Amino acid sequence: MDSMSSKYGINFPNYKPTHETMEVEIPTEENAIGDGASKSTAIRQFVRSVTNFSSEYGRNSYCARQIIGEPLVYPNYQDDTNALVFRHYGPWWLRCPSAPPPIQPVSLSLRDTSDKFATRQFFEVTFQVPVYPHSIKIYETYNCGSVVRVLARPYMPKKGRSQWIELWEGETDECEHEARIFVPDLVDKSQRQFITNELRVEIDSIGLAYYAEFDAVELIGFLATEVVDELPKRGDSNTLDSNNALFEKLDEERGGGAASRANSAASMSEDGDMTDPVAHTDVTDINADCPIVLLPDDLLLNIFEQMSLTELARISTVCRRFFWVTNTIMRRWKDLDMQPHFNIVNDNFLFYNFPKFKMLEKLSLSWCGSQSAASLQRPKQSKPFERPMQMAAGANETPLEPESPPLEKTDELALTPQTFMSSLNHLGKLRVLRLSCCQFVTADIVQHIAEVLPNLEEIDLSRCDRASEGIHYLAGLTNLRRLNIYHIPTVCNLVEVFKCCTKLEHVNVGRALSKQAPSPVLIALAENCPNLQSVDAWHAQEVFDTVIQAFSKCKHLKELDLGWCQGYHSETLVEMIKSCTKLEKLFLTAARIMDNRILDALATYSPNLKQFDCLSGKNTAEGTENLLKKCQKLELLDVSFCSLISREDVVRLRSIYEHVDIKYQFT
Repeated sequence: MDSMSSKYGINFPNYKPTHETMEVEIPTEENAIGDGASKSTAIRQFVRSVTNFSSEYGRNSYCARQIIGEPLVYPNYQDDTNALVFRHYGPWWLRCPSAPPPIQPVSLSLRDTSDKFATRQFFEVTFQVPVYPHSIKIYETYNCGSVVRVLARPYMPKKGRSQWIELWEGETDECEHEARIFVPDLVDKSQRQFITNELRVEIDSIGLAYYAEFDAVELIGFLATEVVDELPKRGDSNTLDSNNALFEKLDEERGGGAASRANSAASMSEDGDMTDPVAHTDVTDINADCPIVLLPDDLLLNIFEQMSLTELARISTVCRRFFWVTNTIMRRWKDLDMQPHFNIVNDNFLFYNFPKFKMLEKLSLSWCGSQSAASLQRPKQSKPFERPMQMAAGANETPLEPESPPLEKTDELALTPQTFMSSLNHLGKLRVLRLSCCQFVTADIVQHIAEVLPNLEEIDLSRCDRASEGIHYLAGLTNLRRLNIYHIPTVCNLVEVFKCCTKLEHVNVGRALSKQAPSPVLIALAENCPNLQSVDAWHAQEVFDTVIQAFSKCKHLKELDLGWCQGYHSETLVEMIKSCTKLEKLFLTAARIMDNRILDALATYSPNLKQFDCLSGKNTAEGTENLLKKCQKLELLDVSFCSLISREDVVRLRSIYEHVDIKYQFT
């Protein structure tokens, strides 16, 4: 095949071979899917572009773009910079001080769904040719078995972006230490009667022993003779969206339009009780002899409150009385987590439901509304990134990784900025707002949030790339205690934000300081926020001694992540450790200044230390054992690529300190 350089004019030595389609023979006619499919051949193709992802470990190594094209690592089972790696693994990031409190829905069934999604990562990819899906191959090359769901989006260009359709869902696997091609058993052919060129893969990372790595994704399917713009009937999978049509119909019957909705809202008392006469008198929609219709309102409320969101949507379509009972329940909600239902959140959902949520205090719309809002391609210029073990011995600096290009934006969103801003006007009591990976969030939305939600105490804008020019508006949210702007290439001055938001306790600016000098920003954070408890400065790159000295004054500091940062010295870090005696988590990933002096300081002054990452450090086995002996609360210790620690040392330490999960790899 043509090289990447000759075919596309891009200088990227490690680029995977081009993803041109290839034909493979399908011997039996029964494999054909759909009337428009070929009966004899199928198209085999690899990923063309990445449209969305939850997180990534690196910039141009271990990043989302590595999933593009044919496999480079497979069949080797190894840690390799040419694979996609997510930021987190295992339960550790949920056990640290920065872990956000869960949003607990009222319904137990809703709570179970939210808990299941809390530990997931995902990536969304596109392929060149829309096909009827026959099979999918996911190339896993390290710590395999974490894929739990695969979805596809039907290709219907005349009707815009459609919703994701589930092709497979399962549990995590315990796999051998070898690379594998995971081929999920897709749903029946009758449920795959559509063409697609977009896939979404979801990962459950909580059970992983270490970082999982993905090399490529392959889609095999049959060509369509024509583009299909209608989907087959799929039961109740879209109940919430179809419920919006019911709202419109009821509006028309009650007088129609916004005035009718305003009157409906006015018929509710402040505490959310039903006062509309329709709710109590209109039982003629169904048989009045039906026992459940004769139940009093309080009992119906108790029954319906145990239902999930989708069940409430179904039951609300039975009759007007059930419709108003379900509305009453929603009006009483204080917590709402829509991340598990990201697939059905669109303009209609917000337009018809958000006016009910007058009492809402905590809301998560993470993953919602981003219908392939951006496309991530290979960088035009890149340099292969060196592993820690490949760096020159004795080097004191971690090489800087080149900045990756921003996502290419499109306007094909299921949730538009205008509708979202209008919906926020109903949520004046909101204290927590999580919008992770919401590509519809723009600078205008950030400004609107600061204007209409003055009581906000937590905001999560991680991976909201389009909001980068509006982060400075957060200075108006003076009650903020939690701020997460991970992976947003901010171009505005964050110093003013930290000067105004002095109540901040937990701040994540990982991968957010690539376009400005990190040190002044971090110094302003440390000097203006006396209650600071956790700081994530992952990949801030240049962090000088003045930053470490500023953090030394943060007496409440419990967590500090300086992974892949450089510029400070071990003596300054030792002094900070002596001052910050409440440390529970310290990540110094790839810090070449790491030595036994830092470990001795932690062993002496950090009795509460639970998680410590010194990957690629110069600490010895003796210094590591002293840390294990003194820090008895330690749960996680990563000594991977530590050149002065042998595999035999790790085996011995693991046998002595069984309560500590000691991570080690050197290949």
